[in-house]
Amino acid sequence: MCHSFPVRPSVLRSQSRGWTWQVVELTGSEGGGVKHAVVAVSNGRSTASGGNSGADGGYGDSEGDGGDDGEGDGAGNGVYGALLPESGVHRVQRVPATEAQGRVHTSTAAVVVLPQADEVDVRIRDEHLRIETMRASGAGGQHVNVTDSAVRITHLPTGLVVSCQNERSQHQNRATALKVLRARLYDLEMQKRAQEMDAQRSALISSADRSERIRTYNFPQGRVTDHRIHLTVHDLSSVLEGGEGLRRLMGALRSAKEEEALRRLVEQEEGVSA
Repeated sequence: MCHSFPVRPSVLRSQSRGWTWQVVELTGSEGGGVKHAVVAVSNGRSTASGGNSGADGGYGDSEGDGGDDGEGDGAGNGVYGALLPESGVHRVQRVPATEAQGRVHTSTAAVVVLPQADEVDVRIRDEHLRIETMRASGAGGQHVNVTDSAVRITHLPTGLVVSCQNERSQHQNRATALKVLRARLYDLEMQKRAQEMDAQRSALISSADRSERIRTYNFPQGRVTDHRIHLTVHDLSSVLEGGEGLRRLMGALRSAKEEEALRRLVEQEEGVSA
């Protein structure tokens, strides 16, 4: 069973900081949760797109302004910097309403954070795209049911496929789908560069390593544990509501990242002097 728990805290956090967010893709699960979602977050000057899934997904992307938790302008800060630590596998432990024996069930959701690339970052050639239109499915009124407003774009060289049907017009859906595709192509290029430059090194906090769980939400015990920094917050509701518990986690992650960056800088200087 998939859940929306990784998305909710950061959506609420975005709202509290004056950022806007838009659901680009949303697929529900049979149990009433979220199977796959892509969310775009923006501060008005830059945008972030992403999502979560029981198998894979994206979540957030771009740079932006600061807020009350100490993040400011510049690379790695703002919208993208605030959401980047959420990239990874989130695990939830809870007792489902349908569980008669009171047993704790475990499920996971993968979150991917992507900085939305501008046209200058990723060049997309028209001949590399296959664009298909179709009738939008699900709720949306008569307009959705009688027009081919949904758009699916396939990037032929990579095989990446992006669909969008949440906007009312085909033009809007096409523009949104292209933004998401550009962000995913940017992510592929960045992964390629990172592998070429430093294939053997892994950061303490890394959005590249999505195979290991980064955080556990334990509902019976009311706690959240971030396994990267070995920090447990015994205030689950505050984390899920984007409150002080989440700010504490984000602050600790930011401090750990700064310490790791300083350690690497010292290592580089020592290597040069040697």
